[in-house]
Amino acid sequence: MHPELEPLLALQEKDQAVTGTDEALAALAPELATLDEAHAAAERALAVARAGIQAAMDRRDELEGKIANYRTMQDQRRQRLEWVRAPRKPPPSWPSWISRAPCWPRKKPSSCAPATR
Repeated sequence: MHPELEPLLALQEKDQAVTGTDEALAALAPELATLDEAHAAAERALAVARAGIQAAMDRRDELEGKIANYRTMQDQRRQRLEWVRAPRKPPPSWPSWISRAPCWPRKKPSSCAPATR
């Protein structure tokens, strides 16, 4: 064999290997495109799901605030109702003559006795 022929044959073998690899890579291009599309679709679905989760959390926070507000209003109404129903005594900070008033606690005017001294 000619001495210059051996390096050329080695180069030809390497060139054939590169060509084969390029062909195999080109054969994978459609599958890669399909996977890229599937990945993009999954990313969009994930973004939609995260937006839905955030909307649900915001709605839950809003409803929890409303529930807390309604509980507060219910407690206030219950306290007012108990105050109206329960026999009342004047608060300690009020003057003592109020507790001796003839109509304390509130009674119908016909049942109030005139004040005697």
